[in-house]
Amino acid sequence: MKLKIFTLRLNPATGLFDEGELASFQLAKDVIEISEHFLVHEKTPTLLLVLRYRELPDGDGARRQPEAARKDWRAELDAQGQRIYDEFRSWRGRKAKQEGLPPYLILNNRELAELVMKHPANGR
Repeated sequence: MKLKIFTLRLNPATGLFDEGELASFQLAKDVIEISEHFLVHEKTPTLLLVLRYRELPDGDGARRQPEAARKDWRAELDAQGQRIYDEFRSWRGRKAKQEGLPPYLILNNRELAELVMKHPANGR
């Protein structure tokens, strides 16, 4: 078994962690366990991930990402829904930064899209 450590810093402009390198790494590996450690370094929310993994045997090829991870939930919405989705996503980023949490712990992209699709009434 091998170990790999990823350090993901929150992008203040998007309110998201860049998980591209992690996603690419996982496609060619058999990940056994992921340990998450959240910290704030130099006033920047940071997610430290420790992966235990095995190399895939030759012939297994690259793994496919799960459908939910690849799905563009925003594309499922009409133009007005996409505008609302973007507003919710901006709010989620601000709230996550304020709370020092990864945005997906507030609401993931699927949950944001479902919220938009249900058109909740304004509580004012």
